[in-house]
Amino acid sequence: MVIRATNARHRSYLVKEKDFKEHLPDILLAMDQPSSDGINSYFISKYAREYGLKAALSGIGADEVFGGYDSFNRTAAIKSVSWIPTAIFALAGIFPDDRRKKFKFLGIKNGLGAYLFNRGFFAPSAISKLLDCDESEIDRLLEELKNQLPVFTEKLYPGERVSYMERNFTCKISCLKTRTT
Repeated sequence: MVIRATNARHRSYLVKEKDFKEHLPDILLAMDQPSSDGINSYFISKYAREYGLKAALSGIGADEVFGGYDSFNRTAAIKSVSWIPTAIFALAGIFPDDRRKKFKFLGIKNGLGAYLFNRGFFAPSAISKLLDCDESEIDRLLEELKNQLPVFTEKLYPGERVSYMERNFTCKISCLKTRTT
């Protein structure tokens, strides 16, 4: 409908497995931080450029700013378990699957813990494997990050806190590798 209404020229591209494998090194180099949208954005940008476009607008980022993910709502529910001692959450590392190991993040008693539990891709144990360091180093860095979170964020509504983290704090989390080497 939009194409007809604007008299735009339309092109479709099908990304195949071979395209993904061929471009994976470039995709990883192009991402400024880990993102599940990064791969999509890479191919959209690549094909838009090949089509002759110099700039393109997307809706990527709107969910992060305006609270469009379920995790924004879950953040409020996490407050109900905030009374559980940190040591209990630390035991989450004994679980065999990473989804349950992410409960360890809830031991960080500020917005960072809830954010990483809800929005983080990896559990602390998986992060330490990816970065080739001891998990205690990840724990130390997360404690340091927790102390860098501005105090005013605790006064934000849960969804606003997640939005703040998405826009202003994720780059610090992504820089863990440079701190461990």
